[in-house]
Amino acid sequence: MVDFDCSASADLSLVSVARMSDEDARNALMALRWASSNGRPICPRCGHDEVYFRKSRRTFLCKRCVKDFSIVSGTIFAFSKVSAKDLLLAACLFVGGAKGVSGLQLSRYMGRQYKSSFVLAHKMREAMQRPDLGLRGVVQVDGCTIGGYRLAANAVGEFGKRYYQKKFGNRRVVVVAREPFGNTKAFVGKKESDSLVAVSETLAADTIIQADGSRAWNSLARQFDLMRVEHDKAYSENGAHTNWAESYFALLRKMQYGIHHQIGAQHLEAYANELAWRQDNREMKESEKITFLLTRCLRVRPITSRLIT
Repeated sequence: MVDFDCSASADLSLVSVARMSDEDARNALMALRWASSNGRPICPRCGHDEVYFRKSRRTFLCKRCVKDFSIVSGTIFAFSKVSAKDLLLAACLFVGGAKGVSGLQLSRYMGRQYKSSFVLAHKMREAMQRPDLGLRGVVQVDGCTIGGYRLAANAVGEFGKRYYQKKFGNRRVVVVAREPFGNTKAFVGKKESDSLVAVSETLAADTIIQADGSRAWNSLARQFDLMRVEHDKAYSENGAHTNWAESYFALLRKMQYGIHHQIGAQHLEAYANELAWRQDNREMKESEKITFLLTRCLRVRPITSRLIT
């Protein structure tokens, strides 16, 4: 059995990680994975803390169940061939973007293929998801259409008009529920009403909802105190407004057009909740964000049937 020095994880930043050796990077991940034992490896199968280090394989051998395991065994990074230092660097780069980092940009920085960078980024987005997050107090609810376009016809048709071919197969509606100065949660559907059940399950019973004049929110008045503002008349009315939700949508559009350019409908909810996580933790220090993200990644169970297209 070997003692491990995990002091390298005290302060994580892009510069400090770049200066780390491979051993320091492994120790930093161990300190995050097994924080309760001060970085000492614990078998994920039987929970035994007496292990041997197999230097040739860079893995650990449990003394009780005699099973091999690594730092990322049983986590969202399980079976990944990315080294410990590259995982730390990827987390630093991913967190550093105010509106996110594209897969192509991450692949250029990491010197890896686009597909592997894309999958790695989606694993970190999955760790950012907060399915158990609840909202209470005053919550603003609003919807925004993302995706889809109109393709102009090449030739002039009859009556001298160029008709447009609508391409809305990729169009989805992002519904956001946001507390002023608080937490944010996003939902995706083909229309605003598709997310009403998920929104109502997220809100506490005494929540006060502020929404615009859309008829999609009428059913929320049966469960919650609903304040409405008609945007064709005013931006704010009787203290009710949706400015916090609108500011989220402004950043979501900038994230789409400026960073990713095009987001598939099957991945839109992951991107939307990634931005929600970034907005809710925007005042956190950069090293704290990196530590928080890596800790989440090392505690989320892997999905064995993962398919990213």
